[in-house]
Amino acid sequence: MRRQLVLFALLLGLSAVPARAERLTAGPMLGHLTARTADIWLQAEASAEVEIEYWPSANPQQRRVSPRVRLEAASDHTARITLTDLAPGTHYGYRLRLDGQSPSVRGPYAFSTPPASPSAADFTLYLGSCAYVNDPPFDPPGPPRGGGYHIFQSIARHAAEAARPGLMLWLGDNVYLRAADYASPWGMNARYRHSRSLPELQPLLAAMPHYAVWDDHDYGPNDANRSFVFKDESLRLFQRYWANPSYGLRELPGIYTAFSFHDADFFLLDNRFYRSADKTQLAKEEIDLMREARDWALSQNPLTRLLGRRFLSSPQLALTEHKVMFGPEQLDWLKQALIQSRATFKFIVGGSQFLNDGHPFEGWHNFSAEREAFLAWLKRQNIPGVVFLSGDRHHTELLRREVRDFYPLYELTCSPLTARPHNPRGAEADNPLRVPGTLVTQRNFCSIEVTGSAEERMLVLRSHDADGRTLWERSLRASELRRSVLAD
Repeated sequence: MRRQLVLFALLLGLSAVPARAERLTAGPMLGHLTARTADIWLQAEASAEVEIEYWPSANPQQRRVSPRVRLEAASDHTARITLTDLAPGTHYGYRLRLDGQSPSVRGPYAFSTPPASPSAADFTLYLGSCAYVNDPPFDPPGPPRGGGYHIFQSIARHAAEAARPGLMLWLGDNVYLRAADYASPWGMNARYRHSRSLPELQPLLAAMPHYAVWDDHDYGPNDANRSFVFKDESLRLFQRYWANPSYGLRELPGIYTAFSFHDADFFLLDNRFYRSADKTQLAKEEIDLMREARDWALSQNPLTRLLGRRFLSSPQLALTEHKVMFGPEQLDWLKQALIQSRATFKFIVGGSQFLNDGHPFEGWHNFSAEREAFLAWLKRQNIPGVVFLSGDRHHTELLRREVRDFYPLYELTCSPLTARPHNPRGAEADNPLRVPGTLVTQRNFCSIEVTGSAEERMLVLRSHDADGRTLWERSLRASELRRSVLAD
C-alpha cells in the first residue's frame, strides 16, 4: 500500500512540469546512499538557511532534523547535507526547510537505505550521457542541438514503476560547456546552474541516488586534456554539483571514486584530469631508444630473458609511453580496488569508450599501450565479473571483445540523452565488436537490471527510447564473466 501511494504521488507530479519552488532552483537530488547515511543536494536562488526533516516511514513520530546549513553566494547557493544515524534496510521520508519554512515543492520526498551487508537483492541501474540543454544566446548557429527533455521524466517514471531499488549513473557530457563558458570559471558555473535548473529534470533528481563521471564537455573544451588551464576550477564545480562518495585522493586529485550497491561494486574513473592529447605521437627516435633499453635489460641473464618472453613479448607492453588517458597512479588505484573487491559484478565506468577500435574519435584505443597493459593485467590477475560502462558517442551499443583464455569483455555505451544523435559511418557502421541488434541512433537511456538468486546472478541490459519503450534487451549471466578453467 505504501509503495502504491508513493507511485501515485510521483506519477501525479510527472503529469505536468512542476512550478518553480519559491527560492529553490534545483533539487533536491539524492546523492551517495549507504546503509547509515544519505546525502541530499539542493540549490536555491538566494542566500538562506536550509535544514532537512526526516523520519522512518513506518514510525513518523521518530522525526529528526539535520544541522542547519547556510547557502552562500560563494558556493552558488548549493548545499550537500548528510543525513546520519539511519537504520539499514529502512524506508525514510524527508522534507526541506528554507529559513524554517517548507518551500512550495512536491513532497515529502523518500528514499530507502540498503541492507547493512552486501546482498543478492534485485536492483536497477539507469544510465545516460550527453545531456544538452539549449540556451540560444550561447548555442552554435543552426538547428537546436538539444531536445526531448521529457526523457528525464521517463526515467523517473520507469524507476517508480519498478518493484526494486534504483540508482542513476551519469556517464559524462552531463553539461555542455560552450566556448563562452569555459573561457572563465564564472561562465562554467553559470552553465552548470542553467542545466541543473531544467524543470523536466527535477523529478529524476529526487527519484533515486545519482552518481557521475565527466567527459570533455563538462570538463572544458572539446577533446580537452590535462592542459586545460581551469581544470582545478572544473574539479571544484564537479564537487559542487555532484554528491559522489569522494573525489580522488588527497595525493592524487580528480573525480575518480568507488562505491558499492548490494552485490555490485562501481569504479568511476577520471578520463580528463591526467589525459594526454589523443593525437600525441612519439618520435621514432624515442621509440628506438626505449626498445634498445628494453632489449639490453632483457639480455642480462636467463631469468630476465624468460620474463621478457612471458610478459613483454608485445612491443606495446614493453614501451613505457608517456601517453596516457588515466595515468599510472589512477590505474594502480583501480587495480588495487579490483583485487580487493568481492562483488559479483564490477562495473568500470568512464566518459570515453574503453574497448572500441573502429572509429576515428576519442577513446582508450588512442592510448593503446596503457589499455593493452591494463587488459593484460586484468587477465593475468583473473579478475571476474568486469563490465565496462561509457558514454560520449551520441549512439548506444553493446560491445563484446573476445579475450583468449579468458572470458569475453563487455562494454555498454549509452548516449545521447538530449543531445543530437549520431549514426556511425564508415568502418564503424559494421563494427565487428558490436553485439548485433544493439545499435541505437536516437535519444535514449539504458537500464541494467541486476537480478537472480545468489547462485545465479545475471544482468538484463536494455535500451529505452525517450518515452521509456524498450528498444532492445540482452541478458548476461555472472557465470559468463569468469574464467572457468585457468589457462596455462
